[in-house]
Amino acid sequence: MDSKTEIFQKMGDTKVRVIIESPDKGRIENIATKIRPILDIFMQKALNERELPLLNGYDKCPHCGASMKMYWHRLTPVLVESLVKMKERILEKGINEVSVSKELNLTKTQYNNFQKLRFHGLVAHFKDEDGNNKSGEWVITRRGNQFLRGDIEVPVRVQTFRNRIVEKDTKLVKISDVIGSTPYLEERDDFQFTIKEI
Repeated sequence: MDSKTEIFQKMGDTKVRVIIESPDKGRIENIATKIRPILDIFMQKALNERELPLLNGYDKCPHCGASMKMYWHRLTPVLVESLVKMKERILEKGINEVSVSKELNLTKTQYNNFQKLRFHGLVAHFKDEDGNNKSGEWVITRRGNQFLRGDIEVPVRVQTFRNRIVEKDTKLVKISDVIGSTPYLEERDDFQFTIKEI
């Protein structure tokens, strides 16, 4: 006999119910844990809400304990300098594949923040022939190359929820707008976040 669980989400006057059935109770819990954040994002998009109210002051999901914070990430000079260093290394090698830790001479700050470039669509994990991410290997995307040449503008900030983009700033910038701008690096006090309601 199949086990069954229901996930019920309510936002405003909108309600969604998902029923998961399986003979494997552990599988149900695994699926339910993965579906909850996706359902949250779907409902936010469906209702076209910009800022969500606080979840009664909680910053953790009461169901699974995962973070409910949505972070804004600004495209700073530190990030762009890292992108420039990566492009220089790619031009030296002649191959768009770089091990950030082994091949780039990044400062600790640049290294720790490098992965934020992916939120802006400027870099991506290198994928092997089977489509799997190759640990520590990155590529510059077509968008990243266009940004470096000054051909396109990108949002100055993007908002993420659990490493997925949920919002983009309407203000667009070119590389020339970012180099030499402030803040040079986002400090702890500069991070903006809201708590996602469930």
